[in-house]
Amino acid sequence: AVVASHLAWTASFHALKTRRHAPPADSVRTYAPRHDPRGLLLDAFLAEARRLLPPGASVLALPEGSAVNFLLGARNPSPFLLFLPEDLLLFGGEAAAVARLELAPPDFVVLLSRETREFGVGPFGSPGYGEALLAWVRSRYREEGRVGDDPLGAGFGLSLWKRR
Repeated sequence: AVVASHLAWTASFHALKTRRHAPPADSVRTYAPRHDPRGLLLDAFLAEARRLLPPGASVLALPEGSAVNFLLGARNPSPFLLFLPEDLLLFGGEAAAVARLELAPPDFVVLLSRETREFGVGPFGSPGYGEALLAWVRSRYREEGRVGDDPLGAGFGLSLWKRR
């Protein structure tokens, strides 16, 4: 009974995900705008990124966002899919992650909002979490476009950075 109840509850959330973000064969669904406006922002960002990215460009999404690579059809040149606090520990710390990125820097970086309270840290780029990675991005890339709020702030947003 508990499992059936949970499955019904889960199905009710999936039923609300009616917005597609790519052609049907490779689509990802999110909530309709009346339930969550982030899908509209994602669509706007993808349209802008597709306009700015040359064919074959590599993209790294920070701190998390392999779905962005998938939706853009862009290669991630790093061996890492996630840059969440526990993942950075597995890589040997931020300095090791930055050193690895230096070996094959992406053509573009996407910074996107990611709530991190469950890890007991502030937003990506704050002291103790992502600070060195964000400094690396800011020193080697310039922001080309942004949709929504500052992705490092309290709202939801995405920004595209191009290698200098």
